[in-house]
Amino acid sequence: MLLSNCASFSDVEHLQAQLNALQPKITNLSAKASSAKTSAQQALTIATEASSKAQRSAHYLQDTFEKLTPHICRLPRPIRHTIKNKSRKH
Repeated sequence: MLLSNCASFSDVEHLQAQLNALQPKITNLSAKASSAKTSAQQALTIATEASSKAQRSAHYLQDTFEKLTPHICRLPRPIRHTIKNKSRKH
């Protein structure tokens, strides 16, 4: 009865074999996680650069708009001709 609660040598060997079988899977998953982290960091860098370029473009657009607005307001308005309805009844 006292020995039933103790692990046998074969139990320890079995656990060691399971750990040895899991080791390549753990290594593979670790490499995949590292690769995913690198890809995420690269994507973040690209997104940050794109956001910066978009902000610069918006700034240039606003600056151009502010420079052109006074000139646009001074443009002559087009003359609108009205066509008289000749088919009026008298």
